Amino acid sequence: QKWYRHRRLLTPGFHYDILKSYLQEIADSTRIMLNKWELLSTNVKSVELYHHLSLMTLDSILKCAFSYHSNCQIESHNSYIQAVYELGFLASHRFKVFHHHYDLIYYFTRDGYRFRKACDLAHEHTDRVIRQRK
Repeated sequence: QKWYRHRRLLTPGFHYDILKSYLQEIADSTRIMLNKWELLSTNVKSVELYHHLSLMTLDSILKCAFSYHSNCQIESHNSYIQAVYELGFLASHRFKVFHHHYDLIYYFTRDGYRFRKACDLAHEHTDRVIRQRK
């Protein structure tokens, strides 16, 4: 029942007619990624795809959801992107360590401190983007 209600709320957001308006933004992000791959293919034999795909995904989401052109695929060494990667790593690591499942314990660990710091940085960036949009 809960799943059905959530699906009914989300489905209209992914309707073809709605996504069609974002096609150009997603194509631009994909083009940037493919151009980077083309440059890399002349220098190296193999390319780690995760980093490039996650940056392209982030770039597309920022463009489509916030109308924010971040240049994150080109300038991938900014603090926001590092915080997003840090949060992903820490969430994955927390899932693997049983005693980190409890918030009270986790927040007193070094990883908990890093998590809060990365969350604060990500929230600051998001708040800045929202303020720019107003």
